[in-house]
Amino acid sequence: MRKARYPLAALTACLLAVSASAQLAPGVSGFSDAPTQASNEEYWFFVRELGYCLAKSKRAQSIALMQTAIDSPEEARVFRTLINRNGNNICMHNMVSAMIVRGQVRGAIAEGLYKLSGVSAAEPALATAPDATVAVKTLDDFADCYVSTNYAKAHALVMDTGLGTKAEKGRVRDMASGFGACLPAGREVRFSPMTVRLALAGALYRAGNARPQLAQGSN
Repeated sequence: MRKARYPLAALTACLLAVSASAQLAPGVSGFSDAPTQASNEEYWFFVRELGYCLAKSKRAQSIALMQTAIDSPEEARVFRTLINRNGNNICMHNMVSAMIVRGQVRGAIAEGLYKLSGVSAAEPALATAPDATVAVKTLDDFADCYVSTNYAKAHALVMDTGLGTKAEKGRVRDMASGFGACLPAGREVRFSPMTVRLALAGALYRAGNARPQLAQGSN
C-alpha cells in the first residue's frame, strides 16, 4: 500500500526555483526550516551524522521507521524510540530532541541506510520513464520519478556532497534542469537544496530496497 507522502505545496520555500504545475495537495511538511538553537551549518551537520549513526547502530529500528506512513502516530512512536536517550543512545551526543525536525532526520536515516547498503552509481534505475498520465502530487512522487531516470546523478549527490553544504547547493542547481520532467508543468515550485537531497535519498533507498523484491518476482 502506498504510504502518505509530503505534499509539494507545503515545500515551496527558498533557494531553488523550477517550473511546475497542476493542483498540488495542501498539508504540513516534515521538511521545515532548521531550528534556531544551532546555526544552520551545525544543525545540518548534526542531522547528517545522526541519520548515519542511527542507520548503522539501530538498523532494524531505522528500517521500521522507513516502513511507517509519514506524519503518522506510528512514525512518531518509532522515531521516539530511535532518539530516546535511555539505553545509551550514542547518536544523540549533547543534542536535545526538541531541536530535531523529524522529517529531516527521516531523510538522513534513509541516506544512511542507502550508503550502508553498498550500492554503486552503476546500479540501473528500476522504473521506466515517468508516466505522464500520473500526477505528481507529493515530494516523494517527484523524487521517485527523478531517480527512475537520473539514478547516477542522485547517487552522486548523496555520495559526493554533505548535507547543507555549498557543494550540495551547487550540485542541486546543476541538476535542476532535469527536474521539469518530474513536475507538473506551468507552475513554479521552490525547493531548498536540502529538501531535494533528503527526498532523493529516500527515493534511492526505496529503489534499492525494491530490487530484491523484483528479483524474487521474476523467478
